[in-house]
Amino acid sequence: MPENLRKYLIAAAVVLVLIGAPFGSYFYLKYGLEYRLESQEQLKPKEVDASVIRAIKELVPYGTAALIHTRGDEDTKGIELLNKVGERIVDRDYFAIYSSAASTNFDKISKVTSDPSAKMKDLIDDHFILIDSAGIVRNTYPGNKDISKELIRHLSVVIPLPKNREIKLERELED
Repeated sequence: MPENLRKYLIAAAVVLVLIGAPFGSYFYLKYGLEYRLESQEQLKPKEVDASVIRAIKELVPYGTAALIHTRGDEDTKGIELLNKVGERIVDRDYFAIYSSAASTNFDKISKVTSDPSAKMKDLIDDHFILIDSAGIVRNTYPGNKDISKELIRHLSVVIPLPKNREIKLERELED
């Protein structure tokens, strides 16, 4: 390999590391921030009837984010979506799914036959209600269009991250 070519390759590698990597990181982080801010903008609290809020407070414990399916077994698309969301949920301590549909096939979906769930079908036209951990209605979703990507995106903002209060050193993890 000629000496000049080697110098140019080394210079190109140095430039790539010193300039390319920081720019790549900047654009990656900028995209992630814009994604999150846009999602938060879409999730401003929704105005809903006081009777819906009462029904939600009876159903969902405070401190738990939730997705409520307001239709029963007749909503086959909604049940498919519930199962898809249920498969992606890892931590049930901070998030719950409620549905009165008996045909859900995922064990993380709470089968609800209680009065509050039945009331919501009559109180709200939309098929899904997204609640944050403070009990605030963040969004409602109709059942007449494919909302799966939008719903998953909103769930990523609403579901709180699990808190790990214990800090361990690598050597402690190896033992």
